[in-house]
Parts: sequence; C-alpha cells; structure tokens
Amino acid sequence: MLCVVVYLYATSLTLWALNATAWYKNAHAYFMDYPEMPLPRRRAQAASNVAALGTPMEALFMFNMIVGDSVVIWRAWVLYQRTLWIISVPCLMLLMSFIFTIIDITCLTGTGWSTQTAIAGGGPVCARAELIAWAFSFITNATCTIMIGLKAWNHRKSMKVLNVSPNHYKMSTDKLLSVLVESGFIYCLFWLTQLILFVDVSRDTPVIYVYQLFSSMGDQISGMYPTLIIVIVNLHQTIWEPDSSLDTGVGASTLRWTSSSHGGSSAPAVESKRGVDVPLRTESYGMRGIDRRASEDV
Repeated sequence: MLCVVVYLYATSLTLWALNATAWYKNAHAYFMDYPEMPLPRRRAQAASNVAALGTPMEALFMFNMIVGDSVVIWRAWVLYQRTLWIISVPCLMLLMSFIFTIIDITCLTGTGWSTQTAIAGGGPVCARAELIAWAFSFITNATCTIMIGLKAWNHRKSMKVLNVSPNHYKMSTDKLLSVLVESGFIYCLFWLTQLILFVDVSRDTPVIYVYQLFSSMGDQISGMYPTLIIVIVNLHQTIWEPDSSLDTGVGASTLRWTSSSHGGSSAPAVESKRGVDVPLRTESYGMRGIDRRASEDV
C-alpha cells in the first residue's frame, strides 16, 4: 500500500506541475511572445504551445483513476472477508474502464485532440472512449460505496442486538465504516462534476472558467480519495472492534474470531470473562442473523 500512496502522490504532484506549466505557457503566449499578433490568433498559438502536454496529462489522470478504483475495490473485498464473487462485477467494470483508457490514450497519441475541449479525435470510438472509461469508473465507485454501506448497516444492526457500546477513545468500527460510506458518497458526487469535461465548452463563454476549475480539481481528487481510504484502513485494520464493552450483566466482554464447528472457517464470537460464548452466525457476504448460545464452565 505504501507504493500505491507514493504513486498517487507522485502522479497528483506531476499533474499539478503540468497544469501550472500549461497556465504559464498560455499566459506567456498571450502577453509576451507575440506582441504584434491579434488576440484571437494568440489564443490559437497558445493552444498549440501546450498541446504537447495534453496527452501526458490525460494519461496520468486516467491511470490515477484506474489505481484509485482498484483501491476502492480492494477495500470492499477486505470488508467482505475476501470473497471473490462479491467483487466480480466491480472488477469487470474496472477492466472495461482500463480498456477504454488505453483506447483513449492511443487515439490521443495518434490523432491528437478534436475541436472539442477535452475529447480525442479520430472517429466516434475515440471521441467517446474517455467518457465510457469515466462512466465505468463512476459505476465502480458507486457500487463499492453501496456494498460498504450494506456492510456498515449490517454491522450496526448486529451491534444494537448485542447492545455493544461504542469506544469513544478511538475510531470505532461503526465510525470507520461511516467515514468510508460518507467519503465514497461525496466522491461520487464530485465525480459527477467531471461530466463537464465531455461538454463542448466554448472558450468565449464564462463556462470555460467552470471547466478549468473542475478539470484541475479532478486531477487532484482522483488521487486524494484512494489515499484517504488507505490511511483510514491503517488506523483500523479490521472490520470488528478488538475490544467492546457489552451491557450483558456478566462483566466486560471482548469480540474475537472463533473456529466454526461446521468447517475450518472462522466466525466472530463474543466471549465474556465468565466463559460465555456468543457466536455470530455469518455468511460470506455479511451478517444475516445472530445466533446466541451461552455455555457456562462447569
């Protein structure tokens, strides 16, 4: 995960540097390089001066998006106890997003940009490649956020049944899951703003400033959110609280994993200091019910 964090930071920093370079070259072309040239022609010349930066910036942004989606899928996979079929649909969407990312970058390398703001030239497939890759990325994030939300809801429901009081001195599982769900929802809302990249925005209208703002923000947010997920996970490695106080009248209790009597898999159970085991019946995709069974040491 350290390599992922370093990669996301490096690409976001590189994108920021490229954006700053493009802005500087544009300003220099407008006000210093061509003093005898009419202003409309200066704009065209400025655009040609920064055209070489477009493809590297697009490639960094798109691959940042792919790596970020992989982190989101990984988090959902861990929360669902590494069940592969749970993430089969998000992984398929990630693969499709990657394929259209390659198509988009190939089109930009071969044919360059179209007359539209941020669309590749070279035909209808090239023109829609980035939009399709973005759409699959958005669906991937929305799907994983819903999956994590269901896990958070099941966890909160089970903790209410067990009457587990939250730990106020550190980030509890409930808070951690809530942060993951809320941040995922906010990220999906922000990701919707990137739709403006696929709108034919005229540079003669004030909308171009909105385009410039959201396109530059997208370069940074695409790397910040996956990094935030990794930091949150490192604050709390497991979905279950290591220690939880139960108001059961039998003393303090801890939540631990116990071996299932029907196989080698592990299932969470609550064990009190008096030897009372409360196994939690689970399924591979989350908690469906709670089976309380108390046994006293004789």
